[in-house]
Amino acid sequence: MRWQYKVLGPASIMCGLLVIAHNGCRERPSPAASPVAALVDVARCESWFLENDPDGNGIRDYWSADIAGLYCFTPVKGSPLKLLSLSLACADADPRQRLWGAWNGEPLNSLSPLQFKLRAIRRRDSAQPILPDQGNGRSLTGFAFCAYPTTYGPATPKTYILNQDGVIYECDTGGKPLEEWPDKTSLNTQWKVVQVVKPQ
Repeated sequence: MRWQYKVLGPASIMCGLLVIAHNGCRERPSPAASPVAALVDVARCESWFLENDPDGNGIRDYWSADIAGLYCFTPVKGSPLKLLSLSLACADADPRQRLWGAWNGEPLNSLSPLQFKLRAIRRRDSAQPILPDQGNGRSLTGFAFCAYPTTYGPATPKTYILNQDGVIYECDTGGKPLEEWPDKTSLNTQWKVVQVVKPQ
């Protein structure tokens, strides 16, 4: 399966128009230079995780607890996944190390070179927010992540969100990260679609 990344706004100019082989996620992408590019990487790797069962639990699920786990999670008698670049793992503002399996690597450097942070947020089931994962780092139904500026200002005013639907939205939240996915009304009136990631 191939994935097409359709650029809808100038915020994603760093990404251009990408068509990436679905099975290529094991080859780590270059460190993403923009929050939109970072969320594209996350969407690609979540799809790979869903389809390839790298944790070996025999369940078709997403890794939804954090961003860093897509790099650090280590199956028993296995190697760390390293689906994302180390710089993106280090940009996780809320890493959940207790969920990383047999990981015994070095602590992540909290001083990420990127100008944004990433974190998992609560998803929505109908109208109700729900926890990012089922207590084990994974979810059968989806994921939700937020990217927000390390330093809010004219050059970096936007916050971005992504869930399993593959749509990246942007909004000026004053540099504050979201705690949960917006309700339908807020999403339609306050957030702008900047990029869509869809299977082709």
